[in-house]
Amino acid sequence: MKGEEFKEALWNAASAAHPRYKTPSRYKGVYVLLLSWVDDNTNVREGIEELHKVFRDQYHFKTEEWQIPRDNSFVVLGDKLRIFRETPQEADMPNEEEKAGGKEVPENKDFLRIVYYAGRSRVKNVDRCYWLCDDKPSSQYVDWSIFETQFGQSDADVLILLDCYNRTSFRETVGSNITEIISSSNWEMEKPPSTGDYSFTRALCEVLKDLSSGPPFSVVMLHQHVFSRCPKQTVDSKPFSIIPRYKLVEPIKTPTYGSFTREHGQRSIVIRNNSQGLSIPISSSHGIN
Repeated sequence: MKGEEFKEALWNAASAAHPRYKTPSRYKGVYVLLLSWVDDNTNVREGIEELHKVFRDQYHFKTEEWQIPRDNSFVVLGDKLRIFRETPQEADMPNEEEKAGGKEVPENKDFLRIVYYAGRSRVKNVDRCYWLCDDKPSSQYVDWSIFETQFGQSDADVLILLDCYNRTSFRETVGSNITEIISSSNWEMEKPPSTGDYSFTRALCEVLKDLSSGPPFSVVMLHQHVFSRCPKQTVDSKPFSIIPRYKLVEPIKTPTYGSFTREHGQRSIVIRNNSQGLSIPISSSHGIN
């Protein structure tokens, strides 16, 4: 890479991570979907309810809690996510009279999606992540990896927040959007998600509350704040060493970040508090659009 190309790439990456506050918004609205299992026994309900209040009351995002059923779970969840991913809410669309008056009809890409899940998970074959209903060997499950790929191929930007083990990564997609992911751990754990003061969701809630009264912030910045706030927990796994003969390191559970986009470092979702109840609560930092 030549010197000028390197400087431009560095500038774009810095601009994406640290937004300019007067950058015009890219979005006309934000939809939040909070997911868990219908018979979940991991005590995540309290955290979900708190996160719901933060998004609804402090950011004024349109927020919904939805529980995954045990029966026909993959198909039912798939239908729910397809509608959520592809269809703007009716309240955000102009009626016939407004259309006749020249009001612009927004497109699907004009609305940011935020998807959250708390519960058990398991990874197989490195890149397949399954959400589990319970800890039984015959547990009902859904293949989250399929849905994650579908979000990456959407025309709408997506922020995915996972209070579970997930192999976050950076990869290119065929979609025109950007999908960013923050998960509670990149290490597989036999235990369900932590709850209470030691949970990823509690740290996320506290960070979002603190940032709600300040300037807009990128998802990269959100991850940095959650990373510093989350208690560091040793994972139930064997110690390892990156370099042979060096001291063994205990694996530590920490929040991880990843993104799917065609142009890495060019743009990042930026969260803006909608304190006046306006229809434009979120923007993205300026970059390649």
